[in-house]
Amino acid sequence: MINENYLNKALIIFIFLVILAAVTHMVAAYYISGYVTDSSTGMPLSNASVTTNTGLVTSTDTYGFYNLTDIDNGTYLINASLPGYSTSSSERVINSTDIDNANISLSPLLDPTYSISGYVFDNYGLGLVDVLVHNGSYQNTTVESGYYLITGLLNGTYNFSYSKTEFDTGYLNVTISGADNISANITIYDTTPLAQVTGLMNDTPTQTTVNLSWDPISDANYYQVFRNSTSLGFTQNTYWNDTDLTPGASYQYEIRANDSYSNWGQNSSVLTVTMNNVSLSITASSPDNDTTTTVGTAQEFEIVLNRDADITWYINDSIIQSNLSAISANYTNSTAGAGVYNVTAIASDDYYSISRTWNWTVIDQTAPGGGGDGGGGVGSYNISGYVLDSSNLKPLSIANVTTNTSLQTTTDLNGFYNFSGLINGSYMISASLMGYADNYINRTISGADVSYANITLSPLSCTDCHYSISYMNSFGRSDLYVNQTMVNESVHVALSCKDCHTDTSIHPPPKSGWKWCEDCHANTQNPRTDKGRHNIVNNPWNNLYNGISVVNITSCTTCHDPTLYNNSKNTYGKEKGIDCDYCHSFPDNVVEVFSITAALFLIILSNRYNNN
Repeated sequence: MINENYLNKALIIFIFLVILAAVTHMVAAYYISGYVTDSSTGMPLSNASVTTNTGLVTSTDTYGFYNLTDIDNGTYLINASLPGYSTSSSERVINSTDIDNANISLSPLLDPTYSISGYVFDNYGLGLVDVLVHNGSYQNTTVESGYYLITGLLNGTYNFSYSKTEFDTGYLNVTISGADNISANITIYDTTPLAQVTGLMNDTPTQTTVNLSWDPISDANYYQVFRNSTSLGFTQNTYWNDTDLTPGASYQYEIRANDSYSNWGQNSSVLTVTMNNVSLSITASSPDNDTTTTVGTAQEFEIVLNRDADITWYINDSIIQSNLSAISANYTNSTAGAGVYNVTAIASDDYYSISRTWNWTVIDQTAPGGGGDGGGGVGSYNISGYVLDSSNLKPLSIANVTTNTSLQTTTDLNGFYNFSGLINGSYMISASLMGYADNYINRTISGADVSYANITLSPLSCTDCHYSISYMNSFGRSDLYVNQTMVNESVHVALSCKDCHTDTSIHPPPKSGWKWCEDCHANTQNPRTDKGRHNIVNNPWNNLYNGISVVNITSCTTCHDPTLYNNSKNTYGKEKGIDCDYCHSFPDNVVEVFSITAALFLIILSNRYNNN
């Protein structure tokens, strides 16, 4: 049997150890406490779950505070979590002491963001630049194509506004639901009328014509001109020439402006114009009759008009002087040699032309050898030289050369001319050639021939001749006079004559070297016929291709495929001797097959074209 004393001792020791362990445990209990906060704001987070790797669990109070108690010495991983935030952990070590301020910050989870994009169009469906797209802090402006892009949007529905000066503001509700919205397109309209035309005025009217002008309007596409409330037409210029009016009649004019969206401005104030009832006339002239003077004596010619006009003086059909916008003018000559001269003054105001002519005889009383019958005879001499192009000094053949003594000749192939049988005295030698400005020189014969009396002629621009009815009449070609009003009121005002009259090797240029209207004015209504392909409407500004007026289309490849067009042009262009459309239905259509008979027909056409 086990000794009873032994058992009692063992029981006493066991009880002691249990009590010692309990007391030891009570003394060794510690805590870990701190706060859980939002990392982005620093604000406390309530109801956050706080746990340890040993299975302890608690949560934060309304101040974000937590406290983990009854913790023994050791290393602990403390985890904090809250819906909408990422979980965060902190490691702490208990070494026989409590731990305060074991703070943990949680980062909020970011929601995904998306973008909206699209195009803003105008009245004609064309992209509109510089439109402000706006919703609160979200905004952007459209680029040249009308495109816009706004990023950083959460799921939801947004109301965007679309605004641009002179356009009605548009609104669009755009919804984002887990993806980018790439089709937020909208059309806004320009319905704003243009400003009223101001500054309408006129120049001094003639009997039948008046020139109007006015101040330009910003954004005006063209202007409409009214006479007595009836439309006269449209222009992109800020001036208008009204013709074929009744002398002495009064007319009322108004102008209004239109923009590219067909918004009309208010009519201008009414301008009343009363036409002149008096024709251009010469009120006085001198000398009264034809006159005779001696060599070296100054002779003055003068005319006086009833109103301002351009006055041009001629001697033997050669221009010698011009006086612009003058009511009177005079011409004096003291260098004319012996001979008979036709002196003419022509006054013109572009609508009327009047003239005064004198026959002026100059006699020489100082011939060599003492004069009269005193013996010695009268010497005979030559004046010769070349007529040259002033721009390159090349000789000009078939130029007309005259003297103030009514002698006349033409230059040979080398530009050379010669006058013989002349006596001592002063001579004015004039040269003229179509396409050049007339010119003259003065030479004096004093007992010897005069050589190298060269005359240079300056090439004229087309407008130097064709805008002057009096000048074209001097060549007997009034049919080639160009009315400036016609040019000013058309697109051709921006062109050079040579843009259409391309062959300038001879003058006038042959029709084979002209461009035709349909070479520039394109319309794609029916590409298989000339009339459909090249249709000039009453107002070509309103004839649009992809929103662009055909008047502004300067390249054929705007409408045609560039490669196919250039291949056709380089192979079958007019410069190749035959026009494209003899073989091709259209530059960017498939070439039509034709028979041997058709090919022979084309050869005949080509020969005819080359012969012409």
